[in-house]
Amino acid sequence: MKNVIPSFSVPNEGVGNETHGWSDRRMIKRVLFLFFFIAISEPSFAEFNNISLLNKIEIENYYDSNIIKLSSKSIDDFKHSVNPAKFHINSVDDIVTSVRHELGIKHRLITGHTQIDRIIFKYNKFWNNSIKNYHYFGAELKQYFSRNFNILLKYLYFPHIYINHYNSLLDDENIYRKFSYSKNIYRSGLNLKLIYLIHFGYQFEYSQNYYNKYFGEYDSDDFKNLLAVTIFPYENLRLKFRYSYKQSLAQADKAFDDITGMNEIRDPSYESDIYYGAITIPIKSLDFAKDLRLFISLEFENRFFQSKYLPSTDPYHSGRKDNIFKFEGSLIYPFFFIFDIKVFYNFETRNVSAPAGNFVSDEKEYSVKKVGFGIKINFD
Repeated sequence: MKNVIPSFSVPNEGVGNETHGWSDRRMIKRVLFLFFFIAISEPSFAEFNNISLLNKIEIENYYDSNIIKLSSKSIDDFKHSVNPAKFHINSVDDIVTSVRHELGIKHRLITGHTQIDRIIFKYNKFWNNSIKNYHYFGAELKQYFSRNFNILLKYLYFPHIYINHYNSLLDDENIYRKFSYSKNIYRSGLNLKLIYLIHFGYQFEYSQNYYNKYFGEYDSDDFKNLLAVTIFPYENLRLKFRYSYKQSLAQADKAFDDITGMNEIRDPSYESDIYYGAITIPIKSLDFAKDLRLFISLEFENRFFQSKYLPSTDPYHSGRKDNIFKFEGSLIYPFFFIFDIKVFYNFETRNVSAPAGNFVSDEKEYSVKKVGFGIKINFD
């Protein structure tokens, strides 16, 4: 078969790669040095030509109970060394350090209205499973046309995302291959304040997912439309509601177009309805100089796979339905003028139903918990 799927070489094929570990440490040191350099140079930059420097750093440390979202059956297999060739992690759970940096400028150089330009970088370090380390970077432009209306353009690039190891239908060898991909995200949107208490938003997102050569059928173009409304019923109290519709169009036909006699084909295309609600509540306390903020969000996704093949041919996708539930709760305290301190708890679970049988849900259902703390430093 002619291979038209991009191939990505990854240095960390094994577990516990010492060279890769040193590379991670060097990256962290360089990022921290960059933060320090920008912080000390900010005052002189801000005085130049009336351009305001926007500088935000977020650092989180948290416990992740299920880093590759294994099912209960797969967790038991891992713990009891059943089929060890399938697992390339040191542990199911891990401690994660996440660093996110936004550096931007606010100016009126082009349109006469306020424009904000940002560059964005994020790096996640998994301390016991370096195979899961990942980073992304990108840029964002927000253009105001009035205090009540602005538009947004954003681009993000993920060079490498590791999911798990699986058998490949496109491989001549019957061994487990790394299931990984790179990703481009293009996002546009607008925000409108009709009245002071209600804000409306719309976003369109297009993303490209490029899997490695062993899983070309998962290459996809994703399209997402999002509508949002934010309500401010009282001072510092905020309610937010979103609805998203997503289509993921995979490349199954392209991957298998010149292969005959296959007993199994995978088409992971799907459509989703995503419902989201969040509330931010101020909590007054005599023990603190400023109000605490309680943030709670719930998200529910109905995902419907669109495989045109019969369950006997595509057992993992034909007629499959996923229900994905996410909860996020955090307590935030604004410390001084530029610091926010946060503690948080996240929970995510997926329930699966498929005509092919319970073995699909045994493989694809999961639950994961994250608990940790973070700090945000905002020089805007």
